[in-house]
Amino acid sequence: MLMKTFKITICSIILLCSAVNINAQVQKDTDKPIMLTEKQSTFSVSLPSSPSTGYSWVLSGNYNAALIEPVEQHYIILKKDLPGAPRLDKWTFKLSKLAFKAPTHIVLNLQYIRPWEKGSTNQKTLNIVTVPH
Repeated sequence: MLMKTFKITICSIILLCSAVNINAQVQKDTDKPIMLTEKQSTFSVSLPSSPSTGYSWVLSGNYNAALIEPVEQHYIILKKDLPGAPRLDKWTFKLSKLAFKAPTHIVLNLQYIRPWEKGSTNQKTLNIVTVPH
């Protein structure tokens, strides 16, 4: 009985994880434009982070929420046995169907900040270009 419950739990976790970003494009080089089609309307970026220092990546500036929305943000631990170790901050975004009516250029800005301090130590600009069919 315990083994059956364990197998069901494992299968559920695998299905849930695979359903979250099944069509997500993972963008490794954030300095290059991110090209998306309506069939590939979800993408993820991973940025280096060290949350134990108080710094975190936040969306900044204006963006058209009718065209793009953040879907998920979470940390990926690089060295599990090392407290305070650097991590990756993974952001996933989804474009709406409206973004593919015509070729579109969307700009997203992320800042690496401590919320209680003024100014930013680092900024990353993502350029997303849609390619309609």
